[in-house]
Amino acid sequence: MSENVENLKEFIVHNLPHGSGINYDWLCEEELPIYDDFNCLIGIEFIFSNNFDTITENGMYCCEIPFTIKVTGKFSSDGNIIFSTEFKKFACNYFECENCGGADYSLEDYLEQLFFDCEFSLGIEE
Repeated sequence: MSENVENLKEFIVHNLPHGSGINYDWLCEEELPIYDDFNCLIGIEFIFSNNFDTITENGMYCCEIPFTIKVTGKFSSDGNIIFSTEFKKFACNYFECENCGGADYSLEDYLEQLFFDCEFSLGIEE
């Protein structure tokens, strides 16, 4: 099973957004198995972390803002994997920076749009 979990994790990492301010490697912080009432494995929940780079008006990188996201892969009876994503709260407080403006609530909207776009890569349908 561990090889399958590693393959699943690699697939997710390959399809998570990169660029547009997310310029670092994704780190898997946790892998949590999901069991049904009969103690059968029905999926895996992954917690991934990364940093967002803010930029100044001159286009220079300034502050790194850490954040996490939860990606759940549940196994369906037909052998497919059903993905869902959920933002966790940012790992740092919103702040102001004289150079780049810092992080405000619009950053969360921006990141949510990036993840909405990547959901199509993971095959998530609403």
